[in-house]
Amino acid sequence: MSRNELGYPRRPDRRKQLVKRRTPPEKVKTLDYQEPPNVLELFRCQAKIGRSKRWTHFNDRLHIDVQETSKQRHETLSTILEILRRLDAIAVSSLDMSEINFVDPEGKEGLYKDLSDLQEQVHQLQKGAAEDPKPISCADFFYWYDLVRSLVQLIRRPNRTFTLYEILSINKYLDNLQDAESARKVGQLMEKLKKKPAMGSYSVWNSYYKFVKKAFELLHYVFNWVEVSSNIVVNDEQFIHFLFVLIPVASHDVFIECTTVLEDVLAQKTKSMLELKKIQILKDVVQSCTASQFPFLCRVIAVVMSDNDNAKPENDTLKAHDEWLLNSTNHSISDANQKILISLADSEFVDRLINLSKRPLDEADNVWNKLENLQSWVATTYVTQTSIHLLRASLQEVIEARQHQEPRDVQNSALHKLKVHNEKMYKIEALFILTLLLCGNHKEIVQAQVWKRNLIIGLNQLFNTFIWVTDNTDEPPLAIPPTDDCSADTALKVQFLRLVHSVCDHHDNKYLLLSKPELQEIIRSCAELGTEPNPSVVHVLENKLYCGEGERGLLSNILVAMKEAKETSTLRFWIARAVESFLRGPTCLVDQTFYLNRGILDHLLHLLLEIKTTSEVSQGHFDLLAELMKFNEQAFEQFEKAIGSDARFKRFMALAENSLVDSNMFIRCATLTYHKFLRAGYDFNKSKLLHYMSSKQVRARLVASLIQLITPETLNQENVSCLNTSLVFMITARQIPNGLGYYLSDLSKRINSSGTPLLENYQELLEFWLSHYSLSVKAKDCQSLEQGTNIKFREWTSTVEILLGRLPPDEEESSLIKYLPRRERQHRDKSVSRCT
Repeated sequence: MSRNELGYPRRPDRRKQLVKRRTPPEKVKTLDYQEPPNVLELFRCQAKIGRSKRWTHFNDRLHIDVQETSKQRHETLSTILEILRRLDAIAVSSLDMSEINFVDPEGKEGLYKDLSDLQEQVHQLQKGAAEDPKPISCADFFYWYDLVRSLVQLIRRPNRTFTLYEILSINKYLDNLQDAESARKVGQLMEKLKKKPAMGSYSVWNSYYKFVKKAFELLHYVFNWVEVSSNIVVNDEQFIHFLFVLIPVASHDVFIECTTVLEDVLAQKTKSMLELKKIQILKDVVQSCTASQFPFLCRVIAVVMSDNDNAKPENDTLKAHDEWLLNSTNHSISDANQKILISLADSEFVDRLINLSKRPLDEADNVWNKLENLQSWVATTYVTQTSIHLLRASLQEVIEARQHQEPRDVQNSALHKLKVHNEKMYKIEALFILTLLLCGNHKEIVQAQVWKRNLIIGLNQLFNTFIWVTDNTDEPPLAIPPTDDCSADTALKVQFLRLVHSVCDHHDNKYLLLSKPELQEIIRSCAELGTEPNPSVVHVLENKLYCGEGERGLLSNILVAMKEAKETSTLRFWIARAVESFLRGPTCLVDQTFYLNRGILDHLLHLLLEIKTTSEVSQGHFDLLAELMKFNEQAFEQFEKAIGSDARFKRFMALAENSLVDSNMFIRCATLTYHKFLRAGYDFNKSKLLHYMSSKQVRARLVASLIQLITPETLNQENVSCLNTSLVFMITARQIPNGLGYYLSDLSKRINSSGTPLLENYQELLEFWLSHYSLSVKAKDCQSLEQGTNIKFREWTSTVEILLGRLPPDEEESSLIKYLPRRERQHRDKSVSRCT
């Protein structure tokens, strides 16, 4: 096992799979005593013979293997075995926690010392492992000799005597148990519960928690090196619930290691999500957590609420995902979990999330200024070479503080930098959970808390001083190996932008992002257009919920950041997505005008035409441009001026048509606007783009290009919008005499890259479209399609059914079936399930 310069083991890089995971053998082999066995195989076989016999004559058998094990290594292994045997014996005993010597006052014995010795012996054993032709993995050794089971039984020992509620009650008094009044109350509690007085002793509980802190370090070590080891507890819900009770424990800051182990276990829970409703103690846990402990609880909740990639199908197609949705219970559990969190203690959990998200740095505690916490953190996180100096300096500062030396400048200290880093990580988790809740079925409750608790105002105050500040020097260790796109700075910005997107998306709370002068600008624009302002604009102004009285609110700050960001930065995708969300929903001309007045259209055209970026970033820019221009005559006039020459326009359209997966939302905007302006008698000679879209040959070619990109087998979340855009062409074609027939006739003459007739491929795609959007979980997607196009969803479904021949076409309309060869007219993709 590799170690950093401080001497602590580095966490393995899971993504590169540097460690080959080992799984238990299906059948135990019988080893010949006369043949020197492989040491690891010996461990496995010996472990399989039963708990009562596994220790018998082990040293004699191990001594045979002289070729693999030196005398020193033999002694180290013997010491490790002796410690494991003691732990095993106490774990299976009937002793209560007051009868177990967790920590010896003199440090000469006790389970805590055993675990410390075990860690030291592991380090000794690993020193020579690099030169060993058959190195022993200590984590495997611990796994096969039931260290995980032993530690789990010892950790949960108080639960043999007390209920979870009783343990939580004792914890409330623990810090003050040396106080006479607190000790008296605990004594009364022991008497009431009919427990012996020793069970309420401060020394017993303090020793127990010190042992537990060390035990969690070892569990985390085994879980990360032997993946199957967490299976021992992954479905042990009683143990998982017990760990939640330990999060509010202040003694020895056990919550730090406890939440790390909970993350390890929950990350492997692949069968189904953890159901929070089964954790009956959760409400009390939330209320008992201090400001320092609550962020760690959020870390665990974030793991619970996140999608487990291991449970999803490896195939990322919509067809595979739909089948998984139909067979998985995770969606209903996720919805129930969100409901539980929102209802906890009358939304106290949501309130605390909001307060954590907007908390100023000077109000945050730094739990890492304690030596034992810092050492534990270093031992259980991935440490990069660039962070070694900072960690070493932090340890030195803690040691100096213990020696009462003169403190260093707080702002420039290593510990302060660690505090800043961890505050970023806390906010990432809080914003992640808030974003999930804002996207769920109970989002209106959370949206109400957003404006009541002034979340947006708080985030705006942090924007220039914390959220959008980049400091890449001495980057502290992350829980996973960092990459250029996955630093704490980038992760915080992305999560912040995702939250902004969730607040604004199809919701009037978006006006909370504007300052007072900006809201007044919106009202003036409404007066110029002769329309009434959105009631939410008036509500925000009257109740002084706006983002300050200065020139710029949070939205304008993001727009400025968009212009100042590196032109090739992948962060631009998230900025564009957040900015676009303000415009999503029913088209609002005054909102579009707000953006046009700030030069966003010119900026987007510059980026698309002059800067080579990733497909993801280009998609974000095209999507934003589409929302900015849709149905807006002023925007098309600005586009005409900004695009300039015919040559530049041709270059722009070539870019759009050659990357339709990225640009199809812009193409959708263009055809929707063309048909709306056509009905209004607009002069298309004033706009190169609308004149271009007025050609039915161009539109037919675009429809064919969109359909050529996809098949039912390749349709996924990224390219499904191509199918929907092709349908927009079909829906709008029904407004023109023989418009539908022209498109279908053109498609009937084309084939895709695999040689399949394009019309036949389109028939199968439309069959899948009906089944996909009939799923109950797709109700929000249906609503988005309706609001984003101003086309009722029943018109979407009726058009598809007409195309498939399920409904009779209107007068002078055609169905797709008419243009198929006779032998193909009844064909459909039999692999597409009818999800109706």
